[in-house]
Amino acid sequence: MAPKHLRILCVEDDEIIRQVTVEGLRDAGYDVVEAKDGDEAMSLMRRPHDIGVVFTDVQMPGLLDGVGLVEKIRQDNPRMPVIVTSGYGLLLTERLSKLKSPMIFLGKPYTLSKVLEKLREVTKSVAP
Repeated sequence: MAPKHLRILCVEDDEIIRQVTVEGLRDAGYDVVEAKDGDEAMSLMRRPHDIGVVFTDVQMPGLLDGVGLVEKIRQDNPRMPVIVTSGYGLLLTERLSKLKSPMIFLGKPYTLSKVLEKLREVTKSVAP
């Protein structure tokens, strides 16, 4: 069962993948806010929020890709848990290695059960 208080920011430019992921997370009991790219996600993060985890794709249109988004978010909140997802993980090894914990990489394609598993892992790493 998902913690009712945990709000997830789901950032994905592919509308179908975003809809399926958001719906699955909501069905699992999570509160989810969605953004279609890094720029929209950063705009949401600048507003008052209670986002507890960021789940983001890497390759997206706009000024900020997923890694850039995480780097910007971490300027204000260095302990924000993040799950970064991409179908190009091997090509991103160097960039991803610069992201500090709590961060987990999840390759595409992924299943909802794998997303839920990674959410438990990343939130456990920052639990009080």
